[in-house]
Amino acid sequence: MIPRGSQAAGLGLKRARRPAAGAAYPVGFGMRLINRILAAQTRADVDVAADADGLRISIGIPLRSP
Repeated sequence: MIPRGSQAAGLGLKRARRPAAGAAYPVGFGMRLINRILAAQTRADVDVAADADGLRISIGIPLRSP
């Protein structure tokens, strides 16, 4: 993620989700899109963590100067 107070321009997104009882996290098109395509095409910093507390996704996308 782009650190707070940094002079670098960027867009940050964080998402957290708690699991339903007995549900497993899908590893489908959406996760491939985030992990491969988004990171490669935008040079985004993508962090995905899944554990007993839930799923957490943080995405930091650097913005280019015009």
